[in-house]
Amino acid sequence: MFKYCLAAMALKSFSCPHLTKRVYRALGNTLGAKKREVGQMPDYYLNRIKRMLRLAKSYGIPKDGDRLIELGTGWLHWEAIITRLFFDVHGILFDVWDNRQMDALKN
Repeated sequence: MFKYCLAAMALKSFSCPHLTKRVYRALGNTLGAKKREVGQMPDYYLNRIKRMLRLAKSYGIPKDGDRLIELGTGWLHWEAIITRLFFDVHGILFDVWDNRQMDALKN
């Protein structure tokens, strides 16, 4: 969790000035997507699924019939898709920038 927070803060700092925002988009959308379009799914994606299911079992959330909303990070689309596969929930994902990497997601 600590590394996640550090990465989030570093990436957020890139989105402040206009020039670094363009660099951030280029790196994240070009290099990041290319990396995800080829090769195998990283183990940590599967670990995130296991962790989500473990937390759901421990705390009883989400449960079938729940309505979920995700605002703005763009990082939780993977979790939303996986949550929907395991639970009968309705999710709304909102982001100010359409940052989907569809070819990477298909892979």
